[in-house]
Formats: sequence, structure tokens, C-alpha cells
Amino acid sequence: MAYSKARRLANVVDSSGVVSYESLSDGTITVTAFADEDNMSSDSATLLSTQQSIKAYVDSVKGDMQFILEDGDGTEVQLTKDKEVKFVEGGGIDINWTDTDNGTDGDPFDLTFTVNPAQTTITSLLATDIKIGEDNETKIDFEDADTINFYAGNEKQLVLTDGALTPGSNAIVDLGTDALEFKDAYFDGTVEADAISIGGTAITSTAAELNILDGVTATATELNLIDGVTATTAELNYLDITTLGLTEASKAVTADANGVVTHDAGVSEEYTAVTSSSNATTINCRVGNTFAHTLTENTTFTFSNPAASGKTTIFLLKLIQDSSARTVTWPNSVDWAAATAPTITTTNAGVDIFVFMTHDGGTIWYGFTAGQALG
Repeated sequence: MAYSKARRLANVVDSSGVVSYESLSDGTITVTAFADEDNMSSDSATLLSTQQSIKAYVDSVKGDMQFILEDGDGTEVQLTKDKEVKFVEGGGIDINWTDTDNGTDGDPFDLTFTVNPAQTTITSLLATDIKIGEDNETKIDFEDADTINFYAGNEKQLVLTDGALTPGSNAIVDLGTDALEFKDAYFDGTVEADAISIGGTAITSTAAELNILDGVTATATELNLIDGVTATTAELNYLDITTLGLTEASKAVTADANGVVTHDAGVSEEYTAVTSSSNATTINCRVGNTFAHTLTENTTFTFSNPAASGKTTIFLLKLIQDSSARTVTWPNSVDWAAATAPTITTTNAGVDIFVFMTHDGGTIWYGFTAGQALG
């Protein structure tokens, strides 16, 4: 058996060491010959190509190698030998090779796309159920259609819908604080509040009480006169008048629509005693309507501060004689009946009463004798 195999091998290898054979086989693929074809034109399944022919073929066809890249809108580019593709940064995205070593299947090159946290070119983010925020507990959530929900502390704080901004649930959100206040507020509609405080002072009036102001024609300037008022509730209630123009007990005096004041009881006026000095006595019409003067010397009267022309001033003067008969000189503007001044009583403590009236600012005083030698 050994001899037979050796003999067959000797018949294959000649004296120059050249091996001749009919075919080579691994049991599956049979090679019948070697081929030195640079273009691989035989396209044979039984010929074995040389290294040179394989290299020549690869070199000849690699220039024709190509593939196509297509972008999202359908634009295509064809990549051939010696062409490059560049990924261009922009729109807030950074692109960098982060691993250029090896490039094998187990350790491929790494091309990293990083979204820049500061986005300046995005003009819209439109999606259903999108969330924007620090985390899932503090965010703006579009979880409901036509609604924007604002969360803080993992609780829905505000809800913005078409035509309404409401809290996430009842009475959970303050609008400003004691230290951080809003500037001005403008409302075109109804403001509903459980309580109102101005400058730290709570308003305790009921809505019905405040509605008393409804229809008041006072200007803002006139109403501002209330600013700083120290009157008590009882004092302010003096203005609670049943009938305008008609006086009431413990109420302010008012005039009716015609400007008329009707006294429902008596009228009490100041009784003012005046004295003389250096033979002169002044009746100041601003201090009252009823005066008394006890003569201590001869005196000349002056009537001062009557109402302006067109208004009436009327006052009563009680004249009391001294133990020594004194004389009186009346103002030249007094017009007595028959242009004759009365003769005053000369007896000790004798009382004369006179009434004076003017309607032209004191140009003319009309004098009347109400009674003499009284007392």
C-alpha cells in the first residue's frame, strides 16, 4: 500500500519539482486549472485565479464602485471613488467623531450627534401630549387637547384654556405675596372675592352697604375727601337721611332738590355778647345772629362781614343801658323808619331790642325797633 501511493506521487511531480494534476478537490469544490485573467472573463466555478489577476481585477473595478444616499425630502447623491460625505453641524446639533480607532465590527468608529442645550433656531414644537420642563414634576404639559397645564412640585398649578386661566384645583394658587406684589390690575367684568383688604385693613362692609355708593355722582376728587377721615360708624350714619331737606334728630341737615331746608323742630342759635373798646363796638355777622351789648361808655357801632350781595343777613341786637345813661351812634348805612333813629332807653338796665337786615352786602342796613324799655 505504501509503495502504490509513493509511485502515484512520483508520477505527478517531475524532476523539476513541478506538480501535474488533472484536478484538485476538497470534496465539494473541484479546481481543474489555474487562470491568469485580469478581467475574470471566464466566470468559471472550477478555475483558480492568481494573486496578480485578482489584484488587477479589483483595481480595474474599484473605480466603478458606487452607492446612493438619500435625505428625508428625497434628494439623492451618488457616491463614487474618492468622494466624501460631510455631516454639517447646524440647527443646534454638534457632530463629532468620538472614536476613530480600529473600525472593526467589534470596535466600530463612533460618530456622535449632540443636541446643543441652547437652541436659537427652533421656531416651533408641535406635537400632541408634548411636555417641556425641568422634570416630570415641574413642567408645561400639553396632555389635554386645547389646554396648557402648568405643573410645579408635582401638582397642577394653573390651567390655560380658551378664554380662561384657572387654578389646577380650588384655592391653591396665590396671585403675588405680601413681599412681591403685582403693580396694577385692570378688569373688564366682575371681580369676585371672599374678602378685600386695602393697605392691610380689611373691608367689613357688606355688598349691600357698598352698593349705597351705586349712582353717587361725586367725582373721584370729591370721594378722595374721605381719605384720612377718622369718623366713626355712628358719626358717618349721621348722613343716613330719610327725607332730604327735612331735619331729623341726630342727623345732618340737608337741602331738598330745590335747595330748601325744612326744620322739623326748633332752631337754636348762639347768643353772643360783644363789648366796646375806645368807644367802638363791632358786630361780626360771621359769629352769630343774636347779639347783646351792655353799655359801659358812649359807643359807635360797626356791622362787619355780612353775606355777599344777593344773600340776606339778619341779626338781632339786645342793648342794655348802663347805670349812667350812655349814647349810641349807628352806622351811616342804617336806614331807619322815616329816616329817624330811635331814642334808646336811658334808665339803668333798660333793654332795647333792634333788628337789622341787609341783602346787598351791607351797603344798606334796614333797622327795626322790636321793643324798648324792656327789662
